[in-house]
Amino acid sequence: MFHVLRRLLLASVLATGGAQAARADVILTFNQTGPIMEIPFGHPDSPPVPRSQGLVELSLVFSDSAFASGVDWNQSWRVGPTSSLLDGLVQIYLRVSGVTDPFSVNLSDFGPPADFSIDRASRIAITTEPGGLPVGSVFYLFAGLTQVLFQFDGTSAVSGFLAGEGSCNGAYVTPRTGPCTFNGTLVRSVPEPASILMLGIGLLALAGARRLKA
Repeated sequence: MFHVLRRLLLASVLATGGAQAARADVILTFNQTGPIMEIPFGHPDSPPVPRSQGLVELSLVFSDSAFASGVDWNQSWRVGPTSSLLDGLVQIYLRVSGVTDPFSVNLSDFGPPADFSIDRASRIAITTEPGGLPVGSVFYLFAGLTQVLFQFDGTSAVSGFLAGEGSCNGAYVTPRTGPCTFNGTLVRSVPEPASILMLGIGLLALAGARRLKA
């Protein structure tokens, strides 16, 4: 029975170590609040009305050292000068659904595509103070049709704009206007190893109780 206990202990230590490694990532997740607001097509002076559907999602994954020290990121593809200064950005996830053609992209999609016939553009321009929330923007153009822009002001509040064909018709997104708008908040999360550790301790206790009973 001792070898079983030893294996359980080793498994719990390894699981906790893996969770602590994951803890190195700081995740900032955008949570959309309220519906996407759309200016009626053909009526640019009309007030925006809520859409019945539409969801915009974004997550930024920092390394813990980058988040603690602050970042100054600027990467562009076909939007201004191309550069690549994204040290400490582990991953970025962006997804749009229920507005135009749905799409989802990650960090690898923000660089020059392998297939240059793909009509897309992107930009990440973000700065943060040590341990602070981002200031700047994230922009993506999908298939030459759908554009999405997130704007950050150093607080948990996030605003954004959408443009595309079929829905959210209108001119290209600019920093000040767009046929569809959305708002939300940034929520910070850090993967915690505590639940895995408690599971390992529970398994050890159960195995120990069975051994004593035997």
